[in-house]
Amino acid sequence: MLKKILIVFLIILGAVAIATASFEVVFADQLPYGIYIDGKSYPKANKSEVTKFVSESIANYSDTGITLKLGDKSKVVKLNELGVTFNTNDTTEEAFNVFSSKVPLVGSASLVYAVVTGKNKISLATTYDESKFKTFIQQNIHPFFDTLATDATLSLDKSPTVINLEKAGQIVNDRQLRILIDDAIAKHSTSFSVPMEVDTPDVVSSDLKQASNDADQLLARNISLVAGTKKVSLKREDIAGWLSILSESNTLRTKPDSNKIKDYLNKLAPSVNKKATNQIADPTQTVLTAGIAGLTLEIDKSVQAIMDGLTGDKKSDSIALVTTTTNFKTVTYDPQEGGTAGLAEGKYVEINLSRQKLYLYEGQNFVNSFAVSTGKSSMPTPIGTFAVQSKSEVAFSNTYKLYMPYWSAITADGQYGMHGLPYTKTWRETDAHIGTPVSHGCIRLGPGNDSYVFGWAPVGTPVFIHK
Repeated sequence: MLKKILIVFLIILGAVAIATASFEVVFADQLPYGIYIDGKSYPKANKSEVTKFVSESIANYSDTGITLKLGDKSKVVKLNELGVTFNTNDTTEEAFNVFSSKVPLVGSASLVYAVVTGKNKISLATTYDESKFKTFIQQNIHPFFDTLATDATLSLDKSPTVINLEKAGQIVNDRQLRILIDDAIAKHSTSFSVPMEVDTPDVVSSDLKQASNDADQLLARNISLVAGTKKVSLKREDIAGWLSILSESNTLRTKPDSNKIKDYLNKLAPSVNKKATNQIADPTQTVLTAGIAGLTLEIDKSVQAIMDGLTGDKKSDSIALVTTTTNFKTVTYDPQEGGTAGLAEGKYVEINLSRQKLYLYEGQNFVNSFAVSTGKSSMPTPIGTFAVQSKSEVAFSNTYKLYMPYWSAITADGQYGMHGLPYTKTWRETDAHIGTPVSHGCIRLGPGNDSYVFGWAPVGTPVFIHK
């Protein structure tokens, strides 16, 4: 009896083997029944055909966005924005690998095992551009869904200071979001709720108790700053603007901030600084206008003085700022000469057409003066502010066919200038007309005076011409 049962079993086993072998022969290059790609079955399709079907499925799905939801907020995200790329060939190969084997019966056994375990269901093979994924999440998802925590803060505009309470927030959980996106792609889900996590404040109200006490003590003081003869009584908001909250031995403290104090002093400096005003005297050294000393606020040293006055060993409510005094200079000029002192800070030439005089000044100081001959009424010397443009020991006028010694052009086109008495190879102008306006528009100087002015006024020297 046992022998008969064994024979029947072997016959059945042989039949199954023959059937299985026949099954593997039939589907040697084709996808068998029981394998699903992205939820669809393609029995008897070869690799080329499966690849085509998968490509079409990918094309349809790639255009579908995933809607991320949070309360009344929603945002549609395209898969390519997330850096997701579908791999057609890998998907096809994975499907065929479930069944394919060169060993008889193994392929069929593998298929049966896959069906039992669920591994016969093939998802679309994907790869991520991790950099693109992270960048998109940081730039587009977090700003849209995150509600960042709010730290506790101090309001210094009230007395005593007020501690504003902290508030927790919530931010997107990147790790869980990635898992949900992978699951949505595998299941062709079109939406899901954004996973969030608590965003905890860095500073809570209890952290600011010492800082609040520090601020109250500093802001209660009546502090004034003294710079020379100037005194500035500070308001509460002035001192509050100097303060910063810093961590000291794991405790938050309110301290004066040297950078903020420096910004304040830079704004204060123009009202403190004074430029020295020269004392003006006549040739006998009689003072005509009293001089005023200059004052400059030393910013960095004054910052340290304030820091010491607020928190150092030299605490004081009246803080002397550090200044530097600049003594004035005494300059002389002769008011009887008719020139104008102080038209420029350095050297300059002044020409008075009414007086037919040329004056040399250096700031407030009168240097010299000479009689000149300027343009006649039909060819007047131009009025205005000019400057020495170029110089030449001897220049030649093509217009008048004249040589002009010690030439200093005062207009860019070289049409007008200061020079000595003109001459030709056979003729020389005398100085008899000096003091009378008879020139072609230039400023003529007599012998000796022409070389003096030429040597004294370099290129760039301002030239003021007036009636």
